[in-house]
Amino acid sequence: MRTRYGKTGWLCAGIVMVLCLAFLLPQMNLFAQKVEETDKTCSLTVDAAGSDEEYAEDLKKAEITVKLYQIATITGTGRHKTVERFESLEQDLEKIMDEGGSTAAAWEDLAQKAAKTMGLRNEREAAEEQKEPAAEPGEADQTISVTDGSGTVSNLPAGMYLVWTDKVQTGAYEYLFQPYLIALPNRDAVGEEWVYDVTVNLKPERQARYGALRITKKLENYHADKGDAMFIFQVEAVKDNETVYSNVVQLDMTKAGTESILIEKIPVGAKVTVTEIYSGAAYELTAGEKTQVVEIPPRKADDGTEQSAEVSFTNGKHFGTGVVNQFDSTSNAHGWTWKKIVKNQVADSQGVEEEQEHENENAAE
Repeated sequence: MRTRYGKTGWLCAGIVMVLCLAFLLPQMNLFAQKVEETDKTCSLTVDAAGSDEEYAEDLKKAEITVKLYQIATITGTGRHKTVERFESLEQDLEKIMDEGGSTAAAWEDLAQKAAKTMGLRNEREAAEEQKEPAAEPGEADQTISVTDGSGTVSNLPAGMYLVWTDKVQTGAYEYLFQPYLIALPNRDAVGEEWVYDVTVNLKPERQARYGALRITKKLENYHADKGDAMFIFQVEAVKDNETVYSNVVQLDMTKAGTESILIEKIPVGAKVTVTEIYSGAAYELTAGEKTQVVEIPPRKADDGTEQSAEVSFTNGKHFGTGVVNQFDSTSNAHGWTWKKIVKNQVADSQGVEEEQEHENENAAE
């Protein structure tokens, strides 16, 4: 069996990653402020619905796990001291505090170092570093279960925390989240009061999930004297009124039986129209509609097994006569051209159409 692919169009999912620095990072003047109640406990609320509006509805339907790791305690002077399992970050934290809070980039770098200390890497970061995510990352101090767009944990000791959000998969998308640091308590928006009950939003990166389409051809009998049986399919996938995949694929068979083509990387949720546009003069469709429409499911089912959308066509010998379309691979934009054979004569499609049009015009006169 030989399979050929033509020009393919892909949907490029936009990636959005914006950090709400007012709360996600400790404020710049935090370390110059006296803290009266260092033993007062705090709460942290994660509001998924308050994140990017485009993603909010999708994330409200998801179950999101947010893990908190206390990296430092807080003193009455407003400075932080790393706890034992994060003491390797003491110098980095001291430097940021000595610089009055430093920059957002410095905090983001420290958050990444804290995550790696606990063996936390998302799949993208692991691929970039050519390392596998840790099978058993460090145990979190607290876990927040975000359902219906919100989740809260209370009775948190004052200090600084690493916030880590596990990967989330919804029906059509996958979300990754940037780790960040949050100081509890934190200052209010104008920097005048300590806030012990803090709310933060999730700001994820989103990418489309992909699935696959399998086209199966069953050939009931084979014309050995006609050579390879060639079948050509037009595949068009549309999602949100955009064409996300467009291709012409060929399947050649040298005997009766069943063969299939698996087409990968089609966005989940796309509606795919598959049309058998050529089966040669020797074969005709005996089962299955000429045009079939299916929706692409996630590549992996809930139980972890691989799955794909399926269409099936069955052909048998054709003993009639008539017009035959001959397809040939070319280097043009679509990868294919065709010729029409009429009464054992071959002409290109444009010429035949013109001749037929002229004949019709003469007949009308």
